[in-house]
Amino acid sequence: MKRAGKFLVLEAQEGNPVPRIVQWQDKVDLPKLYREGCQSLPRMLMLDMETGMDFFYPDFLFHPVLLVSREAMEVICLYEEGMAFCFCALFDRKREEGIAYYCPVLPEEEGHVLYRKRKGNGFEYRIRLDLAESLLRREASGFVLKE
Repeated sequence: MKRAGKFLVLEAQEGNPVPRIVQWQDKVDLPKLYREGCQSLPRMLMLDMETGMDFFYPDFLFHPVLLVSREAMEVICLYEEGMAFCFCALFDRKREEGIAYYCPVLPEEEGHVLYRKRKGNGFEYRIRLDLAESLLRREASGFVLKE
């Protein structure tokens, strides 16, 4: 559903020790993370991660792609039912533990509650204000918002 509204830039919160995804280049086909190519994505991506001594799992991870927790995904779906997601299982082999995240298949067009916009060689993420407020009310973590 496309609706007008104010949008903010969604960025990674700095300074928090979060999992780092490693050796992803052979596993993530970045060009397929467009709406047109998402049907050819695998049903599940299995990615390796590294964690430090003191870390936490935020609701938003930004590298190499945007990943969100199940809770954040459910909130996003409340605002845009048709948003496609790819399931991602992250594994820390040293700790022998894993966690599930979801990769939203983001459009590059305005009018969606969450979309990406080309910026230089990469992308910046834009989020509609009402969705951002809803995430903040639910104490979602791992991101900052900028005008």
